[in-house]
Amino acid sequence: MNHDNFIFKKGARAILLDEQGRVLLGKRAKGIESGKWCLIGGKPEEGETTKAAVIREVKEEISIDFEPIFYRNFKGIDKNKKVKWTSAYFIGHINSHQLQGNLNLAELAEVRFFSKEELANLEIAFDHKKVLKKFFRDLISTRNKT
Repeated sequence: MNHDNFIFKKGARAILLDEQGRVLLGKRAKGIESGKWCLIGGKPEEGETTKAAVIREVKEEISIDFEPIFYRNFKGIDKNKKVKWTSAYFIGHINSHQLQGNLNLAELAEVRFFSKEELANLEIAFDHKKVLKKFFRDLISTRNKT
């Protein structure tokens, strides 16, 4: 397939875990896949690294500062819309009490922590369910090696 006329997009997302190992998801308030749960993040601005973008997006959307640790990149393609994308995913640890209602309601209708088991029954936007399954498999694999 000829990919010459595809649009290329970048993304940066945070896998934010609380002290119980639950992952924070936000319910999209608008746009594509609104009403579904997703990882916090967005697109880098012109000249911005994905690490800087994920720090900025988390601060803008949920008013929390965190120290991102690079996890991995995931790539995808939407042949119908002629879009190819690469998203960088970063891991961060936050305390559940840090969420004190400072939510950007233009972006997210609500945020909540979910256990690995709860994720199976959620409507999750984009490819984030696949990303989280891989993340938790990797996490278990890493723990088993130590």
